[in-house]
Amino acid sequence: MTFPIAARFAHPGNGYDGDQQLAAEHLKPGKVYLLSSLQVGRSVSYLSLHDFPGIGFNSVMFEAADWPDFGEADR
Repeated sequence: MTFPIAARFAHPGNGYDGDQQLAAEHLKPGKVYLLSSLQVGRSVSYLSLHDFPGIGFNSVMFEAADWPDFGEADR
């Protein structure tokens, strides 16, 4: 993994119900997002994404990805 750090929204069914609802409102399954920060907790960790400042998404919904990892049509 190299910088910038990116993550693919690959597991929309993971996480708590509230996490799933929040992600469904903002994220597209399979899309790669640029991370702006990562908050690691004891029982849950959250990713902040460049496209959605101020919103934390449960890290269990993502998998590592390279940036860029998609074509112009997916942007």
